[in-house]
Amino acid sequence: MLVTIELHYQRHNVIPPRCRKPRTVEETGSVAVEISEIDGDAAPVAFRVPNLGWKPDEHRWWNGALWLPHLPWAHQTEPTIPGDDKFPVRQTYRANWGTDGLDAAIAEVHQEYRQYLIIDGVVWRSAWGEPRYVIHTLGLGHNHSSTCLSTDSGYNPNIHRSRYYRADQYSMAVAAAVAIAVARGDTNSVERIKATPPIEVLIPEAVRCDPPAEGGEGDPFLNQLHAITAAMPDAATAGLAVVAITGKVIAEESARTKPGSWTSPLEPGA
Repeated sequence: MLVTIELHYQRHNVIPPRCRKPRTVEETGSVAVEISEIDGDAAPVAFRVPNLGWKPDEHRWWNGALWLPHLPWAHQTEPTIPGDDKFPVRQTYRANWGTDGLDAAIAEVHQEYRQYLIIDGVVWRSAWGEPRYVIHTLGLGHNHSSTCLSTDSGYNPNIHRSRYYRADQYSMAVAAAVAIAVARGDTNSVERIKATPPIEVLIPEAVRCDPPAEGGEGDPFLNQLHAITAAMPDAATAGLAVVAITGKVIAEESARTKPGSWTSPLEPGA
């Protein structure tokens, strides 16, 4: 499919006619990009991910990458057909602020539109990440909220890497989530965790993520709260402990800054 792009871009350090000082000017241009079209047999389904009562989300595998249906409109459920109002043959694109000049803007457009692919007459886009399992803990434990096992396509910097598992580690993810729920006293969560539907892995070589190596340390303060809720005998005691540690953190932060002032964490010395 050929898509014609009306391109808005900038040129920096330009001295317009009858001017003396250089400035940034906005210009327009046009570029045509070709969207690859393939048969479904060339892009087999790699994963089927559970989707809360809806049919599973399919991830297809093509050219060494994962692809998802392109659904640009809010609450869209029907597929996007090439040439319709969700993916027209003429589109507008505004280059990024730092892009300078027509050639750089055209290169940016080609890079952007490589994320689209037409499979059996339907528009797909490159997936943000590979599906995986993640364990969430909510509330103070002891059935004050819950422990749950869900899926994600990336890493949350607030969550420790030990709570992530690959798509082919369903049994390990369930066992770890149950152990965390039991430690926190979230007894109502255990059967729900065991009933969590698995990610269906149809192409094993598409499983590439490595949570122990790629995931982060998690947020230090939240890590403390997780440890507290797992160690306390009941939700009330956990609540008091959480209030105490929160007060301590606030006091330490207040002592670190000058009275009546606030230092941005982005400023030097923060």
